[in-house]
Amino acid sequence: WGPMYDMYWEDLKIDWVQVTGAPSVRDIYTDAGIVYVEYAYGMVLALSQDDGRILWLAPLTGAVDYPPCSDADNVYVFTDGTMNVFEKATGKPLVKRNPHVGVIAQPVAASKFILVGSAQGQLVGLSKTTGGIMWTRATDTLIIGSAYVAPDRYYGFTSDGQIRAYDPNTGDLKWQQTVPGRP
Repeated sequence: WGPMYDMYWEDLKIDWVQVTGAPSVRDIYTDAGIVYVEYAYGMVLALSQDDGRILWLAPLTGAVDYPPCSDADNVYVFTDGTMNVFEKATGKPLVKRNPHVGVIAQPVAASKFILVGSAQGQLVGLSKTTGGIMWTRATDTLIIGSAYVAPDRYYGFTSDGQIRAYDPNTGDLKWQQTVPGRP
C-alpha cells in the first residue's frame, strides 16, 4: 500500500491465524460468522469468523468447481458438477447429486432453489433438498460471470456482454442490458 492510502502493512491488525496444512486452498467464502475454505483437491473446512477455530471439516469426492454458496441452514459446494449439501452448523452431509447440467458459473442460493448457469446455455433451478433439476430456461447465451441474487431477482453476466435479470423462482427473463464499452 503506502502513503497514498495512508496505511501500511504493518498497520494492519491480525485477529487470528489458522494453519491449514495445505497450500492448495482454492476459495474462501464467508457467511453468517463462518469462513469456508475450499481445497482444490476436494475438501471444505469451516472456521469460526471470530477466532479461527475449526468448526468442521468435510472431504469431497472431486475437485472444487466454484466458491460455495449458502442459505440460513446449509452450505452448497460443487465438485466436478456434483452438488454437495452440508448442514452449516455441523458439516453433516445432507445431499450429494450430480444434476448433469455442466455448471459454468458460480452457483447462488435463492430462497427456493440453487441457481446455476449451464454449459448448454441455460439458467437452471436445482432443488435445495435433492439437487434435482426443478426447471431450466434457455438463455440464448452463456451465463459466465459470478451471479448475484436478491429476493426477487437473479443477476448474471453473459458471454455476449449483457447483464440479465431473471425471476429466481421461475427463471423467466425480466430484463437484459448490454454493458457499455463492449467492443
